[in-house]
Amino acid sequence: QEALQNAHKYARGAPTLVRLLRQGNRLLLTVRDEGPGFDPHEVARRAGRSNWGLTSMRERAELIGARFSVASGIGQGTEVSVSVPIA
Repeated sequence: QEALQNAHKYARGAPTLVRLLRQGNRLLLTVRDEGPGFDPHEVARRAGRSNWGLTSMRERAELIGARFSVASGIGQGTEVSVSVPIA
């Protein structure tokens, strides 16, 4: 939900793709937008001030044993992925 809200807020109407796949014993959820992107290193540097959304997503993923990742770059869009173990 947070990834979709971020895409809506920051991608400025650019196309957004949501994909849910099963890969062996994991579910992979990916939200990819073609928006302006951002510099992940700059966001990490400002940790604790303005990136509560990303921090919250990472913490919630870790609580259920999931792997969380964000890939983005200026002018390259953003991809948020969560890989969740399943029984």
